[in-house]
Amino acid sequence: MAKADNGFTLIEIVVGLAVVGVLAVSVIPSMNSVLNKQTLKVKVSRLDTYVDQARNLAAITECPVQMNLQPASAAVNLNVTVQHDPFLKGCSAWYAQTSSQNNRGFSATLNDVTLAGAVRLNFNAVSGVLDTQNQTRLTLNYRDRRAQITFLGIGNGVVSYD
Repeated sequence: MAKADNGFTLIEIVVGLAVVGVLAVSVIPSMNSVLNKQTLKVKVSRLDTYVDQARNLAAITECPVQMNLQPASAAVNLNVTVQHDPFLKGCSAWYAQTSSQNNRGFSATLNDVTLAGAVRLNFNAVSGVLDTQNQTRLTLNYRDRRAQITFLGIGNGVVSYD
């Protein structure tokens, strides 16, 4: 009676591991690209939240609001300030109540991304509508990925990813 062989030979195991290794090496670069794009989407979402906060600040305070985005070393610095307009009654009243400069805006940083150039977004008083006469486009970069953002009048961003 012939003895039945059970299991795999050493050669079969080595060949199987080699095939799995080749497949893994070919998938890893595309996986990094997917992870980089997802990280960039998170950064764009965070920026969109800051833009919403600036727009809401203009509507609540009834004052013009200015948002400055400055490129820094592997980061983007945001500075949002409420501008005093003495011709707007609600704005003057709000401005008089906030004696501290700390209550007149906010600052934030988006880490690990770069900005192609400085950008200033201006939000109109009362309505919070973005002044589209000024620059409303910006480009964020994260490793091998890029997001081009165009802000529309109501402050919503249209994003395209490269």
